[in-house]
Amino acid sequence: MKANFLKLTTYLVIFTLVLMAIQYGVLFSFKVELFYAVWQIYLFHFSLAFITCSLLLYFSFLDKSKAGFVFIACSLLKMLATVVFLLPMMLRLKTDMFANIMMVLLPYLVYLIFETIYVNKLLNSK
Repeated sequence: MKANFLKLTTYLVIFTLVLMAIQYGVLFSFKVELFYAVWQIYLFHFSLAFITCSLLLYFSFLDKSKAGFVFIACSLLKMLATVVFLLPMMLRLKTDMFANIMMVLLPYLVYLIFETIYVNKLLNSK
C-alpha cells in the first residue's frame, strides 16, 4: 500500500505541474485577469484530488466493495467544495466571469477524469 501511495503522489504531482504549465500558457496567450491565482486554483484541485485518491486507496485496501461508494461520496463533497470555492468570485466579480469560471471548472473536470481512471484501476486490480 505504501508503494501505491508514493506512486499516486508522484503521478498527481506530475499531473498537476503539467496542467499548471498549460494553464499558465493559456493565460499568457489570452491575457485573462483571474480572481484566483493559478497556484491557488491548482492547490485547491490538488488537495481535493489527493484526499479523494488517498481515501480510495485506503478503502480499497480494506474492502474493495466500498471503494465505489467512497468515490461517489468524495465526488459529491468535491462538487460542494468547488461551489463554495467559486462563490466569493461569483459574488464580487462583475467582468469576465465566464473566463474565470472556466479556469476553475476545466481543471476540475480533468482531475475528475484522473480520479475516475484511478478508481477504475483500483477496482479492476486483483
